[in-house]
Amino acid sequence: MDNTVVVDGADGVGGEKLEVLKNMLSGLVIEVHNTGKGGGLLNDGVGADYVQKEKVVPRGFGSDDVGIRCASLDGDVKYPRGRCFIRPSGTEDVIRVYAEASTQEAADSLADSVTKIVDRFLGFGSSEQ
Repeated sequence: MDNTVVVDGADGVGGEKLEVLKNMLSGLVIEVHNTGKGGGLLNDGVGADYVQKEKVVPRGFGSDDVGIRCASLDGDVKYPRGRCFIRPSGTEDVIRVYAEASTQEAADSLADSVTKIVDRFLGFGSSEQ
């Protein structure tokens, strides 16, 4: 399986942070488009909502990118004070998802959402949206 994923950073701060984070990861090659460093406006022609609403590829992607594994990194106001960490175990065949938020309910919801994304990314498909 190809270990490369291309991420649309939606010209937000997450794209810049992912540029730093990708150097700390092993086993996964991450290419970040629309990092925000190029002076693009946040979510202008990029991001998950843009792609979903407009039904077109985000700026920075083209016909050469057809068929690649791709993700969109976009903030979510649903969890304004939340964060999530994903970590593969070093001793077990599991991936752990840790979440923090302003309330337990928000942390549980965030962890559930991220777990479903990881599940789909790994190709299990058993989690429903």
